[in-house]
Amino acid sequence: MFGYTRPFRLDLTLRDNIHYRAHYCGLCFALSQQFGLPWRSCTNYDSTLLLLLMSAQWPEPPALARIFCPLGSYRRYCIVDSHQLFMPLSTAFTVLMVDLKSKDSARDGSRLARPARFLANGTFIRAQELLADNSFDTSSLTKIQEHQDELEQTAKERPFSVSFDELTHPSGEGLAHVFEYTALLCGLPDNALPLRRIGNALGKMIYTADCLEDLESDISRQRFNGLVASSLTKSGSCTLTDQALEGLEYLFKRCQAEIDYALKELEILRYRSIIENILQASLMLRISKLLDAHREQSETRARTVIGCEDRISRTHHGQRRT
Repeated sequence: MFGYTRPFRLDLTLRDNIHYRAHYCGLCFALSQQFGLPWRSCTNYDSTLLLLLMSAQWPEPPALARIFCPLGSYRRYCIVDSHQLFMPLSTAFTVLMVDLKSKDSARDGSRLARPARFLANGTFIRAQELLADNSFDTSSLTKIQEHQDELEQTAKERPFSVSFDELTHPSGEGLAHVFEYTALLCGLPDNALPLRRIGNALGKMIYTADCLEDLESDISRQRFNGLVASSLTKSGSCTLTDQALEGLEYLFKRCQAEIDYALKELEILRYRSIIENILQASLMLRISKLLDAHREQSETRARTVIGCEDRISRTHHGQRRT
């Protein structure tokens, strides 16, 4: 998946690293048990964060188990026991993410997306049924994605008619809905609003970061990119305008401030240091690197243009003297 919610491991204690690994590897093992061995490849950092949020709010500390990993070394790995309710739910959300992502890839014209969806259709249905049995309505996410598709189609047909803020809204709304559900599942209704705010801000940040990271490839492959559709790039290039860089930096800081404030209101029974590491330290570090790369690209392009203009000016001046 996106991987923007990977923890900054050096800032975690040894105990926190072990607990994070137990959740990551536990999700991998649970995917294999729930949907089959090939689905281990869908283990990702974003789903692990969702699993951590459920585990952190669960009334009882998660039970741990030791297993052999066929994909790792011969030693036993410590994982979160897959028999707890939030484990199969986290695998179902992971499969649902793959379902939504593959739909998006199919619309972008990926040749592998449609046959892959055909082969995995039964698994997608099982994941939706598992979530529905636990009071999560997946149709709400489908409607949100359909709204995203409508916005993108409008932006294609009528350039500059849709703002970038509008394009980020569905991603924020979808993740807010999922995060809010974890509070209700764990019996902590007071966490619903803070988690909704965190999910909304995080969804917008991930959508924006994805647009930044894929900007060059999207342009070369003629795929939709929200930054281009919102005229935040210089004409005919993948370079962001100076105003766009300032605006995106403000967007990230505003969303980060929203996450920081909501985290203070959140009742977390365990793993607070890991969750704060991901949402406060690691996330902005990765996003800052993306912005710095685009800022450097813009400055390099500006210096190149100025250099070309100077050479042309000197050439014309020399020709007039001759």
